[in-house]
Amino acid sequence: MSVLMLSLDLMFSSQVSHAVRPFGATCLMASSAENLLTKTEANPPRLIIIDLDLRGVNCASLLPKLRTLSSSPAVVAYASHVHESKLVEANQAGCDEVMSRGQFHKTLPQLLSRFLSPPAAHAN
Repeated sequence: MSVLMLSLDLMFSSQVSHAVRPFGATCLMASSAENLLTKTEANPPRLIIIDLDLRGVNCASLLPKLRTLSSSPAVVAYASHVHESKLVEANQAGCDEVMSRGQFHKTLPQLLSRFLSPPAAHAN
């Protein structure tokens, strides 16, 4: 199982890479929207994380392309709280979760548990 992260922030991506390990996942990095699409097509991830502060990221055009490559990954997007318009656009584009960078960092373990844990077994 993999997580694909669109970001150039090596320090933050290292934290995410470490945080996904307990879920049996690996974190792959993409440096551009085009690179994200290529990696999604080659190995569809369970979760895609998008840093909206990265120049040239447009969720309105990116999400439909991602969904044609793989219908299953959840998409979480974050941006600096001062970029409220980017957060609103990502939400309107259909990201599963959209939050400020601080919220993402603070809730990372819960987010990963939500999107990477296997579905709970139902008792009969």
